[in-house]
Amino acid sequence: MSDDTMRELTRALHVHADDVHGTPDLAAGARRRARQIRLRRRVVGGTVAAVALAAALPTALSLGDSTRSAPLPADTPTPGETVPAPEPGGSTTLRLADLGTGPAPVNGWVDGSTFHRADGLEVEVPAGLAAPIAFGDGAAGFDYSTGEIWFSEGGSIPGFGPAPSPDGRSVAWFYDEAGATGIAVGPATGDRDGTDTVVADDIPAGVRALPVGFLGDRDLVSNLVGESMPITARRDTFDGSSTTPWDVEEVSTVSAAAQLVAGLLSVTDDGSCWAVLPADGGPALWETCDHSLDHFSPDGELLLAGPAYRSGAGDTAIAVLDAQDGTVLQELESTREGFIVDTAFEDDEHVLAVVVDDGKAAIVRCDLAGSCERATDLAPAPDVEQPYGLPAQP
Repeated sequence: MSDDTMRELTRALHVHADDVHGTPDLAAGARRRARQIRLRRRVVGGTVAAVALAAALPTALSLGDSTRSAPLPADTPTPGETVPAPEPGGSTTLRLADLGTGPAPVNGWVDGSTFHRADGLEVEVPAGLAAPIAFGDGAAGFDYSTGEIWFSEGGSIPGFGPAPSPDGRSVAWFYDEAGATGIAVGPATGDRDGTDTVVADDIPAGVRALPVGFLGDRDLVSNLVGESMPITARRDTFDGSSTTPWDVEEVSTVSAAAQLVAGLLSVTDDGSCWAVLPADGGPALWETCDHSLDHFSPDGELLLAGPAYRSGAGDTAIAVLDAQDGTVLQELESTREGFIVDTAFEDDEHVLAVVVDDGKAAIVRCDLAGSCERATDLAPAPDVEQPYGLPAQP
């Protein structure tokens, strides 16, 4: 592997430090799940570097109906005292012992090696599967331990992804097998080679595509990386052509609802700068060097963000931003003994976060005013593998 490629891969992991990217990549403090430490060690060692990069870049999505069946109570009950909900623009400390328990995540979750789909089906998945999605009657996801896309029905293939559409009906992935490479978009019914699958097979030799998300039906944004090129964002409509309309180093998340993209402008040894841009190109709506931009809400009005500098096992704080101007609406902070390893929007008004605190982990749900509850039971959180995970979010 060339020195330039190693620098690009290490830079991307330094910025995202996620399997998804989240995790995300989506998008100061210590970052995400402890499994990333193993990813970074493999990248620095020079093995499966592109695999680690694919896991680092956010390819997320939300599964099923994104509307919660019941609103989060204004005052969340706790085992001890009630924690008052702060005003918007404030901050909340995620102390797991102080939180009451609410319903399970609406869009699904991973508990150990079991993927609980949004429709209630349970699928056994490999321990190394990042951000799984519902695919057919089973599941699919990127298995960072093998460097392949794993399908519960049909085995594994070399490639990266998958990234589903916002409605969960379509799935995109990059394939690299039998001397053929390309980006495919097909139905999420489980038929990878059906007549409804479209392919962009003009990916240059030695280049790999990392699907990020959909801006519309058969309208996909990916990041390209190769031995002799920097990371480049690409938009495919599968009509025989592609475009690169944004002046960014890479795209971390997209919103079909708002027709916006968030992208990385620059990265240094102590931080990074980001921008939100129109999907069709043009000047940025706003820029920030205070946060990494991870996930749009389903309606595209909000953004989940992490610190501008990321390293270690997890973030110490995340923020909910106004997607139109970058205003901080709410901050969620870990305790001194904890960190936040994964995030996603459950719907337009609730955030999910995998939180580790005092040797325990749980998925936490918070509303935009900072009122929080546990969406899962507490579970031991070992140093290497976290007990909970979230599905991909578009």
